[in-house]
Amino acid sequence: MKTIVLLLASALFILHGCGTKSIATHYSYKTECMGAGLDGSQTLKTWGSGINAKAAIEQAKKNAIRDVLFKGILDGKQECNTKPLVLEVNAQKKHEAYFHAFFADGGAYQEYLSEAENKRFDIIPKDRMRSKDRVTQGLIVYVQLPELKRRLIQDGIIKEH
Repeated sequence: MKTIVLLLASALFILHGCGTKSIATHYSYKTECMGAGLDGSQTLKTWGSGINAKAAIEQAKKNAIRDVLFKGILDGKQECNTKPLVLEVNAQKKHEAYFHAFFADGGAYQEYLSEAENKRFDIIPKDRMRSKDRVTQGLIVYVQLPELKRRLIQDGIIKEH
């Protein structure tokens, strides 16, 4: 009986130590399509994680562009381009220097997106979560898909179809 009580107390202590706040940094949020513009732009809800809100927002922006380039946008409304812009297998590794510079802080990725005014989710608790050392932030962004595609063609990363 003592052993069972000890085991239950240990399990409760371990579960309490995990806490629900730490889930924010271990859960992978997917970029969602919120809509597509007539000009080919896409409105996306994206997520990022960082040491503070500013770093999480920048990571969310990078995640949106990275998903458009390499994954396509599969969640949310079906209006968005579901196919990735870069179809070549292992393109990110093959053009590693290019994408490292492209996604660097202050890099060219910023030229192809803008943050929707007043669309950060820092007011809604479920859309901005904190753990002991990380912040997860939701953000709505507009991605200028045609301009991004032109840039990739011009730089020789993708071919015009």
